[in-house]
Amino acid sequence: MSLFLMIIYYAIFLYYLPLIEKQLPNIYDVFTDVVWYPFYEEVAYRSFFLVHFAKPDRPVLSKWNLSVNLLQSVLFASIHKHHVTSRMPLVLVVVLFLALLNGFLFLKTRNIFGCLLSHSALNSFAWLLR
Repeated sequence: MSLFLMIIYYAIFLYYLPLIEKQLPNIYDVFTDVVWYPFYEEVAYRSFFLVHFAKPDRPVLSKWNLSVNLLQSVLFASIHKHHVTSRMPLVLVVVLFLALLNGFLFLKTRNIFGCLLSHSALNSFAWLLR
């Protein structure tokens, strides 16, 4: 599954390549993009939303848990709408898919750390590309 996530993340990195600026990043920007935003978004969307609305006694792929996971993924994608450009209009589809995968990971393990790690890894790699 990790290799699959890395392949999906690569599509997002291709989106960021034309946006790369030739400036040195400051520590605040790196901290917010690599630590704070992943922490905030994963706690709010995966941990809080799925803990309160998903049913742990049902299978991960039950209709209820699939619906809750899809809803949290749509909400997560909606806050990333600033990534949409005329060149990459379907980037939110990739973000939605990654949110679904992180939702499945959380529902399966009931642990937020895997979601935090994958989100931080994606943002870290984007910073390395800069």
